[in-house]
Amino acid sequence: MSETKKNVFDIVNERIIAELEKGVVPWKARWTEAGIPANLISGRQYRNINWMLLAMEGYERNLFFKFCDNPLIDYVKDILFC
Repeated sequence: MSETKKNVFDIVNERIIAELEKGVVPWKARWTEAGIPANLISGRQYRNINWMLLAMEGYERNLFFKFCDNPLIDYVKDILFC
């Protein structure tokens, strides 16, 4: 049984189409309750397709951070090359 890999464009298109089929326009301001998606550590707002994909997740608060931004892993940053 072979499993075909999807490329990132297919994944993003499928998510956008799924939202449109639910009657939701993903690029409209539905993130207002949760705030514009931003980095938890720096406060910098995400841009381009990233903000739309993160806003579509439906979290209560749109604050995110990368694994390497996690203050709890400072001691392994040199090992992980973050």
